Amino acid sequence: KTLYRKNFKLYRTDDDFDQIRPESEYHHDNYFGFNFNTKQTADDYIHCHWNELMDLFVNDLYDYLEKYKDYELTPDYVEIALKVIKKNREEFCNSIRKSSFGENLFKEKVCSYIKKNPMHSQNSMNIYLTLGTIDNQFIDLFQQIHVESFVQFALQFDFIKEISDRDVIEKLFKLLKTTISEKQFQLIVNILKKLIEINRVSLLELHENLFDFKNRSYDDDDEKTKSIQESIIKLLLALSGFV
Repeated sequence: KTLYRKNFKLYRTDDDFDQIRPESEYHHDNYFGFNFNTKQTADDYIHCHWNELMDLFVNDLYDYLEKYKDYELTPDYVEIALKVIKKNREEFCNSIRKSSFGENLFKEKVCSYIKKNPMHSQNSMNIYLTLGTIDNQFIDLFQQIHVESFVQFALQFDFIKEISDRDVIEKLFKLLKTTISEKQFQLIVNILKKLIEINRVSLLELHENLFDFKNRSYDDDDEKTKSIQESIIKLLLALSGFV
């Protein structure tokens, strides 16, 4: 009998993330159903069977972002998605783009999920960034995140290849000049460095904006002022090829 995949589900067997297992339901051509459980972790299993499972996983991820409160007994799909992206980023992005909801609606769901779950901001924003474009929606979301409340807050800009429009750059420079957060400042600079790399911002433009910012003081916080000014000087030297 030929086996056909009916659907794909994930379930948690215990509190250890490594013990998350995929559950796949199949039926053959006389519609007799049975379950097949594997000892592989979910991301490994998706990697091995991405051609069959990626679209199903992306649909489940979208549903999870929309109805996460109904998924209390299931694993963290966002965390699994990051592991899937490491192994099958291109396939993951393609599945989103050809899905019934598409890239834009998927991004909206990520934003909505972050606003309701701010402590999951880092992982969710990295899923957003893996699609390769920084847009106004991302910048607006970025401004709302209190990065200082995190011990570490790392965003991955390696896959960025485009910006939606010039307004993104203007918003970044405005945010750069108004931020009072050292962590947020460094993240903005990292975004701008990436935009220089992909030829969306000129080195001269960044120099001009950073020099304006360099003379700013943080009220009576001399240590913060000194720290950021030193970071700017080091960055300018690095961008100029002196270090």
